[in-house]
Amino acid sequence: MRLLLSILAVAGLAACSTTRLPNGCVVDAFSHRYAEDAAARRGQIVAILLALCLLLSLTGMEAQVNGGTIAGERTGFLYGGYYRPFWFSVDATPITVWRNTGTTGGLVVYRDRINNVATSTRVTDFTWGYAVETGRPSTETVTLTSSNTTAIVPSSTVPGLWTYTGTGAATLTISSTSRTVDTSVTALSTTGSTVTFSSFSGSSAAQASITLVDGMLAGKNPATQRAVFTTQNHATATYVRNPSLWAVDYVQALTCASPWNSMGAGQRAGTLISPRHIIFAQHFPLTPGCTIRFVTTGNVAVDRTVTATQFAAGDLTVGLLDSDVPGTISFARYIAAADYAKLPWPVTGTEEATYPWPVPLAGFDQEEKCSVTQARFCDSTTWHNEIPTEAQRLEFYEAIISGDSGNPCFLLLGGQATIVTIWTQGGPGSGLSITGYATQINAAMTALGGGYQLTALDLSAYPSF
Repeated sequence: MRLLLSILAVAGLAACSTTRLPNGCVVDAFSHRYAEDAAARRGQIVAILLALCLLLSLTGMEAQVNGGTIAGERTGFLYGGYYRPFWFSVDATPITVWRNTGTTGGLVVYRDRINNVATSTRVTDFTWGYAVETGRPSTETVTLTSSNTTAIVPSSTVPGLWTYTGTGAATLTISSTSRTVDTSVTALSTTGSTVTFSSFSGSSAAQASITLVDGMLAGKNPATQRAVFTTQNHATATYVRNPSLWAVDYVQALTCASPWNSMGAGQRAGTLISPRHIIFAQHFPLTPGCTIRFVTTGNVAVDRTVTATQFAAGDLTVGLLDSDVPGTISFARYIAAADYAKLPWPVTGTEEATYPWPVPLAGFDQEEKCSVTQARFCDSTTWHNEIPTEAQRLEFYEAIISGDSGNPCFLLLGGQATIVTIWTQGGPGSGLSITGYATQINAAMTALGGGYQLTALDLSAYPSF
């Protein structure tokens, strides 16, 4: 088309040029009769050329023009027809689509757990959409190709889809006779495992605690069976314990948790770790001279005065009472580091992913509710919990909030309330590990006097793992 127009244009210019007379003299076309005849001939040629241009315009021919954008719209009007920049449009970039190629699974024994481990593999496919322009005078064939068929290949059934064949880089190309578009991609593969607890491989202490707590929770109503007391009147020291408490079988052991003190009432909690020592949060402390109260299973209030305090470590402080509490008030036990193998919990978040430890724990708050949280893992310094995953436990769960700091978290086993941490953080609750800081706590108890040290929970009946 361009060549034809160029020829017509040159011919038109030639027709309008000056005329050379036979005798070799050059004169103006209007100064001689011979020139007048030549002018007439030129007029005829111009008329013919204009007629040809009009004829081409009336045919409505389209012109394909290179350039423009990938998604360009109609961009002009040429010789009676419109043109677009390309015969097909294409998306700017491919979309990565992860596809699961299959899952394998099986039971794996880890310490005292039997876990169901499901392993799945995912690979990357790519979709790169394109559309052939309609209304063309002839059909354009679009071809999809890959530079590396060991990594990615175009689908034979789904237009615009490239499927994974192996890891590696490749150039994807969409082409026709009118244009070629390509882009680079990298095909990937990833394998991951999901671990879910199945059962216990032996009679571990963790299994015994789970069986105990889940049994006590069965059929219980959190609306009426989570409160430790049905009556609390701090001013008159009147307390009535809840006879329907879900953990009523452990009510004697739980007398170590104080419901009131003269500094913060229900807040600034302290918990007995010996007949004469309490532990509380350093950031929410009790001070010498304050009164702390405990309540027997028979609803008798027992008051003691804090005579001295000693920082132990981190957020842990120990207080000394003016005298021992009576035998009707219990004190909390702790898990000795030497007994870790009998109650092996995950020590890192990574280990927890492959070794779930869904042991339910009893946690107190400023309102003297005994809620249920769930152990997650405990490193050398910090005990971490999670929101319970079992439905009945979840009904008795309540998040730890501001004002609950210092309240205890207990493992219930062997008739004892074993303190694993006191609240420093909220939600499902976390705090420093009593086991991890037992040496520092014992040192603080020695410095304060009173003649006691931490007492370990007796786990001699359970095997090590």
